[in-house]
Amino acid sequence: MANRRVNALTKSKIPKPTLVTRNRTAISREHDNIQREKPLKEISNEEILQNKETNLETTSKNSSVPTWKTVKPNIACRASQDKDNPLRKVRERLERQESKIEQVELTTKSYEQQQLQYQQQMDSLMKNIKNIKDRISETERTIENLEDELFLATNELETIQQNKKEQERQLDELKVEKSVVQGQIQLEEAKIQSVHSRIEEQKVILNNIYEEQLSLQKQIQLKKSETQDELYNVEELTTKEGNLQKEIAKLKKQKDEYLMLLSEQECEREKIIQELDKLEADCRKQQKEIHETEDRKSAIEKEIADLQFQEESYPQRKQHLEKEVDQLRKEISAVEETINDCRVKLSLKENEYKTKEDALETLRNSSERTLFTEKKNLSSIQSQLDEAKERNEQLQQAIKKKDRDAEYFDSSVEQQHTLLVSLRNKLSTLELRLEEERNVHLIEQQKLCTLQERTHRQQTIIDEMKEQRLKNGTIHDDLQRKVYEMRPNMQVFCKLDDCESVEEPTVDSLQKLILERQNSEVLARKVRDSEELSSCIFPFDQVFDTNISNSQIFRHCIAFVDQLWKERNVCIFGYSTHTHQRKMFFDMNAGLSFLTLLHLLESINENSGSRFALVVEFFRVWKQELEDMFSSSTTDANGTVQSENRQDDTNKENALTAIEISNEMQLQDSIVSRLDFQKVQSQLGHYVFRIRVKDKSLHSSNTQSSITYVHLQMPDMYNSETLQTNETDENFFSFLQLLTQLANREKSVFSRSSTCILTNKIFECLNDNPKLLSILQVPKTTRNIQNTLQLLNLGQKLSCCEVVQGKSTGHR
Repeated sequence: MANRRVNALTKSKIPKPTLVTRNRTAISREHDNIQREKPLKEISNEEILQNKETNLETTSKNSSVPTWKTVKPNIACRASQDKDNPLRKVRERLERQESKIEQVELTTKSYEQQQLQYQQQMDSLMKNIKNIKDRISETERTIENLEDELFLATNELETIQQNKKEQERQLDELKVEKSVVQGQIQLEEAKIQSVHSRIEEQKVILNNIYEEQLSLQKQIQLKKSETQDELYNVEELTTKEGNLQKEIAKLKKQKDEYLMLLSEQECEREKIIQELDKLEADCRKQQKEIHETEDRKSAIEKEIADLQFQEESYPQRKQHLEKEVDQLRKEISAVEETINDCRVKLSLKENEYKTKEDALETLRNSSERTLFTEKKNLSSIQSQLDEAKERNEQLQQAIKKKDRDAEYFDSSVEQQHTLLVSLRNKLSTLELRLEEERNVHLIEQQKLCTLQERTHRQQTIIDEMKEQRLKNGTIHDDLQRKVYEMRPNMQVFCKLDDCESVEEPTVDSLQKLILERQNSEVLARKVRDSEELSSCIFPFDQVFDTNISNSQIFRHCIAFVDQLWKERNVCIFGYSTHTHQRKMFFDMNAGLSFLTLLHLLESINENSGSRFALVVEFFRVWKQELEDMFSSSTTDANGTVQSENRQDDTNKENALTAIEISNEMQLQDSIVSRLDFQKVQSQLGHYVFRIRVKDKSLHSSNTQSSITYVHLQMPDMYNSETLQTNETDENFFSFLQLLTQLANREKSVFSRSSTCILTNKIFECLNDNPKLLSILQVPKTTRNIQNTLQLLNLGQKLSCCEVVQGKSTGHR
């Protein structure tokens, strides 16, 4: 409103100049230019634009001047109109032409850039096409090579098959020849056998004849002895002798004939033997040839087997090559598809390029036409300007007369215009100040809103913290109250293992034991007394998620565990089914167990920084099992008792005696002598620690420097594997002394730092209240943890326990 009032006052006070003064000033300026001999043809576009701006300003000023003071001569108005109209048209046309020319230049530049881009894309596509063609040519070469290899392989197969067939034919021929030779050999063997039978028959006949001759000679001798008495029968006997001599001559002739036959048969036999020798030589040659043929046959069979193997492998190679050819063909088809796509894209882009080129040509033609028309218009405008110059020269004389009258009005108008400008500047400054103040106010309001939101968030966070503190306080009070109420024998904490498994767990699986409420709240707790332990039920006290660490679990349960340590009535153990770490068993109320000591020693030796470690193995010895126990172990000839630590006579009944022994036989003798000396039954157990020095860098168990056996005797029968709490310090002190002596004796292989750690750890477990907390890590997919608990092997109490899995009311 104030601005409007100021504008109204200024308008009422300022005398509005007439249009005559405005036209006079312009005409006077043009007259000055004419006097300086500057023709109108050489007027630049900038001057025309300046004149146009000045004319517009004067018209705006004149529009604000009231009409009651203006003088409107008809001549001046007409001259100004005739002067302004053609110039405006020319300027507007020139501006349009310039804008069109700029647009055409911009379009040409854009088209040129697009052409460059298209050329670059074309070059890249051509390169890709060349690369693809090269790849295609390479693949075709590889295919040709593979086809050549296939052709060669098939030719080799055909030649091998032909060779195989020829070799089979040769084998068949050799078999036929072998059968013929074998028939001939059999016939010749039959002939030889027949000749041998004839010779044997003739030998039998000759033997008979020789026997008859001997019998006849004996008869002749008998008859001669008989004829000495009977001479009167001499004549008869002489006749008989003549007859007999004739018969003998006949027999000799027969004998000669038989001998001739025998000589002839022997010649035939020699001939037959020679023939047999020849046949045997031929047979040997044939056998050699047969062996050679068999060797050839074996070689041929080997070659056939190789060829069969090659035949079996050739289809695999052929399949493999065909697969490779198919893959190459697929790749070629894919490349051809990409080439086709690229060609299609190229064709599309070429069409677009052609269309754009056509559009450019049309634009160029249109711009040339417009330029030609504009040139014609400029020529007409120049003719009109010449006419206007003549008119202006006529009007200048009239205008000079009226300039003097208008000077007074111009001075007053300029003064009023300066006042208006100053007032407008003041108004603009005031408006800027107002806008700045408004912006500052808005910024302050935004800051206030953000502060209010922060305060609201902090208030909500404080309220949530208070609620959480109240909940934690109630939970802590409930825990303390339950801890003070119950008297547990064992406390077991379960942490789910973060191992991945393929099987999906069922509804009854252990995955349902994950915390529904975060920050490891207690899911299940149940007071366990002697009845539950006797019924072999072993529930979990707490179950933790995989997101929480062991240190956080310990901090969460530290108050609960401290209370249990104070009461010295706790059993905590740990086992990881995923990493298979060592177990631990600890029962303070019943004292340290030997298994606990064993696991402590192993964990300390494994974690120590020394190169060598004492490997302690534990086993229990019974009187009836001594021979079976020590039969498999190694023996040492030099068996001597190294040291012996005994307790006082007052505490002999309940003391634990420890003896270091280096020989299994002496250990056996010492145990038997102790059993016989004390007259103890065979059910009493003796604990033996086998201690040996092991090099950690060597993985093999055979490389060991020494073995020492420590015999620990427990005189009373406790039916358990632990000692009483009041006896632990005295009983294990001797054993610790013995271990330190062992470590000092093995100075060259075992460092003192590990022995110090060992003794400190065991004394911490004995004297102070130890803060030991082991966690049972179980996979999410485990449905029964009884097997994992049996793997612990921690005595009768834990070996018979099992896990009972309940529902939301009592997870175990």
